[in-house]
Amino acid sequence: MNKVLVLGSNSFAGSCLVDYLLSKNLIVYGISRSNERKIAKYKYNKNIKNFKFIKADINKNLNIFKKIINKNKFKFIIDFLGQGMVAESWENPQDWIKTNITSKVELINFLLNKKFLKKYLRISTPEVYGSSSIKMKENKSYNPSTPYAVTHMTIDKYLQIYHEQFNFPSVILRFANFYGETQPLYRIIPKTIFAIKNKKKLPLHGNGKSLRSFIYIDDFCSAIYLAMNKS
Repeated sequence: MNKVLVLGSNSFAGSCLVDYLLSKNLIVYGISRSNERKIAKYKYNKNIKNFKFIKADINKNLNIFKKIINKNKFKFIIDFLGQGMVAESWENPQDWIKTNITSKVELINFLLNKKFLKKYLRISTPEVYGSSSIKMKENKSYNPSTPYAVTHMTIDKYLQIYHEQFNFPSVILRFANFYGETQPLYRIIPKTIFAIKNKKKLPLHGNGKSLRSFIYIDDFCSAIYLAMNKS
């Protein structure tokens, strides 16, 4: 059975992907800096025994990452890891730079020339393109407008030049916002449902004028799985 490593496995998207990969009879390792061994729908997944969780912080425990990777020789590494939250990135941008760029660059340099690695799938964000009133294509110029987006743009570009220069097996995937079961209640779709069911007012940022696209989490996971297996 193939082993897959999911970095940032305790995020909503990461935990949902872990569950999805387990349903495909894969052995999944998850690394996250938070304590819990999280699987989105673990009550329904019969293959939970195939999930191995490691608590580690890329800024403090990079040697743990390296040791686990060298020992298990993962064919696929799926990278959700990083500082999230767009608005908060203005307050302490140095934290976003350290986690999303500095430590990530060191990890990628370590992975260079690892013959066992078939694909490094980096889960990025459309935020690298900035705001747009029209549908965006992948070849649109980067135009980040927050520290969060700048850090994602930087590591995306770094992976791109490594792919071109060293044939590093990186694949960059950018999804719109996603939603689904087990998503935290502070996110807009579950928050809206909760407000409706409880007859409460829902505050909206920007006077509710901005438009956002969403993708269902199962479609998100199936797209990553397709990218893993596409030659």
